[in-house]
Amino acid sequence: MMATAPASERLVPLASKKPERIGMRRRSKRPPPPLMTDQQSNTPWQA
Repeated sequence: MMATAPASERLVPLASKKPERIGMRRRSKRPPPPLMTDQQSNTPWQA
């Protein structure tokens, strides 16, 4: 992960810090995976 951190920061430092924060916030607020699972009970990508 240390080797990937610098590479991501070099390409997009903002995106590197945003994805981690957005992911944690989305899980705390309303997880999108469950919503899609309700509509598509056969979700292979989630399983």
